[in-house]
Amino acid sequence: MDKIYLNEMSLDGQFSSMDAFIDSCDPMIKCLNYLKKQNEKVYKHSTFYKQKITQEKTFNDLRGAKGDKARKLKILLLSTTDNPPFWDEEDHFAQDLESTYIYNNQDVSATSVAEAAEEQGMLLSFSHDQYRDCKVAVRKNEQHLSDIHSVYSTVYMSERLLQKQEIEIHDYLKMKYEGTRLDFTSLEEGYGLKNFEKSEIQDCLESFDRFVTHESWEDIAGDTGLYYKSYEPASKSDNWFRGAKYDGLDIYKFRCKNPKRCFGYRKNDVFHVLRMERDHKISDNG
Repeated sequence: MDKIYLNEMSLDGQFSSMDAFIDSCDPMIKCLNYLKKQNEKVYKHSTFYKQKITQEKTFNDLRGAKGDKARKLKILLLSTTDNPPFWDEEDHFAQDLESTYIYNNQDVSATSVAEAAEEQGMLLSFSHDQYRDCKVAVRKNEQHLSDIHSVYSTVYMSERLLQKQEIEIHDYLKMKYEGTRLDFTSLEEGYGLKNFEKSEIQDCLESFDRFVTHESWEDIAGDTGLYYKSYEPASKSDNWFRGAKYDGLDIYKFRCKNPKRCFGYRKNDVFHVLRMERDHKISDNG
């Protein structure tokens, strides 16, 4: 995975209060959680803790903040980032201190933005209009240096990792659709998309996106493209889930462009995906 830099430039006092900042940190917490599980390290600048959250308070003031979310953020930052010395206090780093680095008409020389640009790395940013899930085009001495990605959400991070083939497809699905009407945490290992061709995966993603954009289950049921319906095997012996962990549940399925089908069950407002069918042989009998 590319080097990941905590973007101190995404904190410039833009928040109205510490509570507003903490409320905005759910995506950051999710990203840090994922990076921790992958044993990835996040690099930070020596000025990071002095960056302004509000016009009056800096990140250092977060130490006095209470609540589960603030505690999680502080623990994750400590567990995923290097302790001092910081990257800018190492003997060698990538950027040239005699050069000028510009992003969006702002001088970002000697910052993590410039360092990530030289390293072709990735920025991990807080909620900021100039850095929220976007491409950052950095210039060096009036010449284009590189386009790097500034990540705020797990959805954007997952897309970038998938493009670089640095994330397993099932982890990607969990990240991309977390908090939506589709849940992939129960997808059975031997019945997923790992053996699907790239074009087949794209078909499935388009159908998944279509599924989660509907506002109601009535809209889903009425979508003839998805063809959402109950799985009704012709006999007990034809039941794909017979003897399985989920035997006895009301199983439903929907189309991911012919002949592929997605099987799972509904709990409250969420469809829990269990298995993917590639060739429609199961659906021929149910």
